[in-house]
Amino acid sequence: MHIYLQNINTIHGFNCCSTYYMKLRFSKNAVRFRLSKSEVSLLNKNGELFETIQYGPDSNDQFHYGIEKSYTTDYQFIKYDNKFIVKIPEIVCDEWCRSEMIGLEKTINSHVNSFLILVEKDFKCLTERQNEDESDNFDNPNSSC
Repeated sequence: MHIYLQNINTIHGFNCCSTYYMKLRFSKNAVRFRLSKSEVSLLNKNGELFETIQYGPDSNDQFHYGIEKSYTTDYQFIKYDNKFIVKIPEIVCDEWCRSEMIGLEKTINSHVNSFLILVEKDFKCLTERQNEDESDNFDNPNSSC
């Protein structure tokens, strides 16, 4: 079962009782996830965390992305149809979720190029920003933003 987190009421029959917004950023050959406290907790408990972007009026106008624990020792980036998944070795993911570790970083190399995967805990900024709810973010360990 995949748990999808999004800002619409249902997807694939799953009624969302809470709304989370796992942050995602692509930059050249890199992908970065930033997870709130609740999202890290859900990933730890369920072994996966997914989100859906509804970019149009049709039910097919969706893009799904997420993180899953993997029972292998390798990180993986899997893309198919309108979905991509980053798979993290279970032992690494469990340690990260339960510890003070800030992030995970892994470069996947191929014969053509490399691809960087970053998964980080999302910190509160020390300078308040309008229209941004950071109540579920981790306390910032730095003294300035």
